[in-house]
Amino acid sequence: MDWNRVEGNWGQISGKIKERWGNLTEDDLTYVNGNRERLEAKLQERYGIAADQVRQDIDEWYNTQKSVLDTTTNKVSAAFDNFHNLGTQQFEAVTATAGSITRSWQEITAETADFSRRTIAAHTDFLGKLLGAKTLDHAIQVQIEFAKSTYEGFVAETAKIGELYARLAKEAFKPLETARDIAQAQITRRP
Repeated sequence: MDWNRVEGNWGQISGKIKERWGNLTEDDLTYVNGNRERLEAKLQERYGIAADQVRQDIDEWYNTQKSVLDTTTNKVSAAFDNFHNLGTQQFEAVTATAGSITRSWQEITAETADFSRRTIAAHTDFLGKLLGAKTLDHAIQVQIEFAKSTYEGFVAETAKIGELYARLAKEAFKPLETARDIAQAQITRRP
């Protein structure tokens, strides 16, 4: 902290000056307005201290304030870095998850399209067999086999699509799980 910062933040720092040197009046602080030479003159006047001693007292106060400010600045900087790192980690997790979700949707779409293709082929095959049936019993047998295979195929496809959706949901919630785990770890580390 250089004296320019004291001048620039006089409104906030003047209270600390008043705490240290209580004999200074509000008028004195207004007159000083951050100017070090004026502060030295007012301290000499109010306390009857020699110029060298006043400079030394101001330097000691200044170094103490600088140390406090540096410590506070370091803590704020560390907190900001932690917040930034958490944000970066979450962004990376969401980005990675977006790719996984996209792949999951593509798998679901591909599987649904494949099922549709297989269903159309099965219906076409069924229609060919049905038209080729020579007897009523044979036509009924073809319909029974078709109904059975269609039902079994539908149940199997439903289970498969359900698994794909479950995996999609799991991928979608990964960033939240990661954030929860990080928050729990930070809570656990706090004294």
